Amino acid sequence: MRKPPVSAERNDNVTQKGARKEDYVTLQEIQDTDRVKAKEFVGKMLGDTSGLTATLLAGIGDRLGLFKNLKANGPATSAEPAARTSITGS
Repeated sequence: MRKPPVSAERNDNVTQKGARKEDYVTLQEIQDTDRVKAKEFVGKMLGDTSGLTATLLAGIGDRLGLFKNLKANGPATSAEPAARTSITGS
């Protein structure tokens, strides 16, 4: 099948099928979009990991009785409730 002849009057901003060059996405635009999506993904993963870690540590503190101890005895350094709840060997 033959291609239709291209006229000398053809506009350089229009391709043979009629699409404008501005309609095409450049490789740089794709890379920029991918970079933004990657940063968003990493930020979400770090936030989710941080939330998961805090939840797990709060669960451990609850099982060890640290929160009940702090409620009963008030503010303390990390060593004081640990010693009062027999978490450490000292």
